[in-house]
Amino acid sequence: MKNCFVFIYLTLFLFISSLSFADCRGCCSGHGGVTCVNGITMCKDGTGLSEKCKAKCDKCGTGTVSDSPAPATSQPASSAKPKTGKKAGSGNISNDSFNKAKKSLERQVYADHRITFYCGCPFDQGKNVLSCDRYTPKSDSKRSRKVEWEHVVPAAHFGQSFKEWRDGHPDCVDGKGKPFKGRNCASKVAIPYRYMESDMYNLVPAIGEVNRLRSNFRFDMISGESREFGACDMEIDSQARVAEPPERVRGDIARTYKYMNQAYPGHGIIGRSSVKLFDAWDRQDPVDQWECERCRRIEAIQGNENPVVKEACKAAGLW
Repeated sequence: MKNCFVFIYLTLFLFISSLSFADCRGCCSGHGGVTCVNGITMCKDGTGLSEKCKAKCDKCGTGTVSDSPAPATSQPASSAKPKTGKKAGSGNISNDSFNKAKKSLERQVYADHRITFYCGCPFDQGKNVLSCDRYTPKSDSKRSRKVEWEHVVPAAHFGQSFKEWRDGHPDCVDGKGKPFKGRNCASKVAIPYRYMESDMYNLVPAIGEVNRLRSNFRFDMISGESREFGACDMEIDSQARVAEPPERVRGDIARTYKYMNQAYPGHGIIGRSSVKLFDAWDRQDPVDQWECERCRRIEAIQGNENPVVKEACKAAGLW
């Protein structure tokens, strides 16, 4: 008799749980179903939930299951601590705020090393570019005098891999009822995108004008030596949509791409045509003391390793 009551209890519990889960799953119709990642309920393709669905799903409470997201989300399974090491998917899972990432870089990483990435010019606490003979502005614009935080791997590059960026989302509607997509939509509803956008290993201080003209162009070699910024060896071909960086940061760029490709698989970070180029840049411009120190500081703040840089630093005796 006792076993009978236990059986009935378990059957009812599982039935109620399945109803709750089905309810929650209904919020992710067309998005692979619901999943619980790092304490956050989301759709399996990385789509965020509406407020109504969040209430239904109870933020990874009753009616949800712990799961690993689909490959497109590139997030590791739920864990108390960010995963580290070589395993694919070991990217940023501690901060999904781009603004917070920029402030951490300004205050905790670059506070004693305020040097712009491409042109090597100093900047002050207010992000003003100081007098520098390594850089000649193309125009007398405000952005030529200010520092901005640039994505080495452009946000548009990996952002296109998210459905919300390409097609929008029901929750991406402005105050006038007009739907929107692109970066703003991905930032609003796709949590995995926000983690990628906020990954500090992929952010560097760049002069605003250089950042604007580089846009989201890919890195490659450009024939000739057409310099638009004086002594700053940053070449940009806007027609071909290609940028050629100075030799002294080519290895940094290659290792950043390799890290992002490893940490967020399935987002097409490195195309086949760029593999040999980045391998060559990695060899030609090895890690230096600052790149290793920067990596060490970001790891302490963000929580996950950058094994590409870290292992190179150890091999060079700089870790």
